[in-house]
Amino acid sequence: MRQALSYAIDREEIIDVIANGQGSRIFTSVFGLDWLDHTGLDAYDYNVDKALELLAEAGWNLEDGKLLNADGEQFRELTYLAASSEEAFELGFLLQDYFAALGISLEMRLTTSSNFIPEVLEENWDMARNAGGSFGS
Repeated sequence: MRQALSYAIDREEIIDVIANGQGSRIFTSVFGLDWLDHTGLDAYDYNVDKALELLAEAGWNLEDGKLLNADGEQFRELTYLAASSEEAFELGFLLQDYFAALGISLEMRLTTSSNFIPEVLEENWDMARNAGGSFGS
């Protein structure tokens, strides 16, 4: 499922639309180190057909714009959580479009920056965006 969702995200469009083309794709959460070799890591290039193929292998098929299993049950809605900002909103909007192509709906939940960490710790989300901060104990 995670691989399918990764293939459904157009990272180049995100860089163009949200970062005005001023970004670079990375393939891990560790970045900025010139000596770090990312050779061999999956790039998950934008490929909706590959995403749908992986979903089908997992027992989910797109029918009439909805992702359904063999029993006809619809895939649950996913939740995107981020601290409220124009950039977070734009990313959420793009993610909604990407996942809609798979028949998956995405709720966008934006919160204040002071409430972001407590909400993340509640673990009531599927995707969380933390920009410009860090997690720690």
